[in-house]
Amino acid sequence: MSLTLIIVAAIAVIWLAERSAEHLKLAIAALCFSAAALLFVVTDLERAILLSSILAAAIFGASSIKYNHSGLKLIVTDLPLAFAGTVPFFIVQYPLAVIAALAGGIALILAAAAALLYARGPPVSLELQFLLFSVACIGLAAAYQASGGAASFQRIAALRRCFLSTFIASLLNPLSWRQFGELTLSDIAQHPLPLMAAVPARSLDYPDIIVIQHESIFCVCSGATT
Repeated sequence: MSLTLIIVAAIAVIWLAERSAEHLKLAIAALCFSAAALLFVVTDLERAILLSSILAAAIFGASSIKYNHSGLKLIVTDLPLAFAGTVPFFIVQYPLAVIAALAGGIALILAAAAALLYARGPPVSLELQFLLFSVACIGLAAAYQASGGAASFQRIAALRRCFLSTFIASLLNPLSWRQFGELTLSDIAQHPLPLMAAVPARSLDYPDIIVIQHESIFCVCSGATT
């Protein structure tokens, strides 16, 4: 019964992180792969699935924070840059968001600790662990190929869905692990990214200078004082 409830909770986390059936296969395959990998550590399915679901929730939370402030989802190449300037910038500019992120992180850590202490299930034999891990690897590779690879996720980089599968696709993309010794420009796709919906003005007093920021691109427009 407990394993059934844990699987239902994992399905809920997957749907929360994806919000779409477009790349659901890759998200499920990623959850199964991480559970199979964690099975070598905890040796039982209950805790492996729970910890994998908590990891998926953490990726979704981090990706949501990035999306709310930049319009793009989290990818694996963002991680090395986090403490190079992103985290200090967030602490200064968005302290409330940082506090919320810390609270969410602490909640996930406590949930992981509770899962480790109180959700122990019957142990799985080492032979079955290797079998499940092998099947999970094959399933993850097949789901990645069926989803269209990294290019298909670049086209939906600015859409509010597929948070987990987008991160996993970037993790599996070989280009994410290349080391560049010079400035390299990577085009997102052949077509421009869709713009987010316009936000109504909060006041009738318009500024003389408008600054638009999207990731590392700035657009400055100036107008005459009225």
